[in-house]
Amino acid sequence: MPELTAQVARAVAARGPYPLAMRVRDELGELCLRLLDGRWILTWFNQGDYRIEGLVTDRPTANLRTARRRTLLWGTSWGNEDDTHVAQLYGGYVIPGSTLNGLHLSVSQWNTQAGWPYRVMQFRVRGLAL
Repeated sequence: MPELTAQVARAVAARGPYPLAMRVRDELGELCLRLLDGRWILTWFNQGDYRIEGLVTDRPTANLRTARRRTLLWGTSWGNEDDTHVAQLYGGYVIPGSTLNGLHLSVSQWNTQAGWPYRVMQFRVRGLAL
């Protein structure tokens, strides 16, 4: 992807060494950047707010501080899970073959208090193309 490397280099030159910086207070992990339907999606686990978030941009060098963030899945406590809430939530990687109207995420979970084995589940999120 030499064209992507060149775009990132131009963004660094124009904005400084942190073109992809989010808000300083965010505790983020498990970042995933993918090209879907001609647009870029970035997903991540937001530890501070206990949820998986994402955003869609036209290019990977877009200003992520001003991009619209969307919560894709929320964390919750054991016994309060449903289609959009997962206990002991982690991950949020985009599964290949996803589209903006049918985003598939791999989400990990394990109940450390009960000694459960680590497991990964697949979740579908619709409507990111809007």
